[in-house]
Amino acid sequence: MTPASATDTNEKRSVSAAATPGVLDSTKFEDSSKEDSSQTVADSSKAAQFSDAQQPTSSQSLSTSVMQPPQFANGLLPSGSQYGGQINIVPAAIPKPAFERDSPFDRIFRDPGKGIEDALLSGVTFMTCPRMPNDPKWKVTRYASSTMTQTAAYIYLPSDHYYLRVIPHLTDELRSRKKYKMVVCRNWETLFPQQDIPDVYDFRIHPGENNIIVDVVAELKEGESKPYAPPQLQLDFERIQYIVMLRDVTPE
Repeated sequence: MTPASATDTNEKRSVSAAATPGVLDSTKFEDSSKEDSSQTVADSSKAAQFSDAQQPTSSQSLSTSVMQPPQFANGLLPSGSQYGGQINIVPAAIPKPAFERDSPFDRIFRDPGKGIEDALLSGVTFMTCPRMPNDPKWKVTRYASSTMTQTAAYIYLPSDHYYLRVIPHLTDELRSRKKYKMVVCRNWETLFPQQDIPDVYDFRIHPGENNIIVDVVAELKEGESKPYAPPQLQLDFERIQYIVMLRDVTPE
């Protein structure tokens, strides 16, 4: 018989070891153990990235879980919320029309049954001041309205109309009240009358918008009341407003 070579002997040993139960190839065992250990470490690192709340649950627990909406002030959810439940929408307050407001300062119309004979101002005259060296002699009068207690208008004036005079005309109705007060303003700055001429106001205006306002407030007649107004606003109020737009000096 021809003796077997060393290579054949090794191949037979490996085949017999693989075929024999309970006998493992040491080289294959070492390789597989390395792969299993690396896979175990990878799985454990992935599992560590998930908390208990993030790990999957059973289908039964998913069906019974409820997503809780965030807490909002007064327990209300924002408009268009994706969460269930009733959404309470509070509409914005609609301002009352001018003839229904509770304050005489906000109402621009006369009370029912009142007319021009009840006006506190018959009108206001706006003019250039006669004290100017070269008075342009511009003049206009804004008269009271028979239906409104507050009126306003605007006008454009040339640049040389920079010094004005305002003369309010008070009515006998106003003078018959026990208490009343008149205020003249330029851009909400209170003006004072001339010392030598009562109820005459001279002042300068500037290029751009000049808001000139004449306000009069008076207590009510004896026996009269305003049911819509609170006790502290039982009074009559009138305003004549004129917005004067003074042009800039045109460069030559």
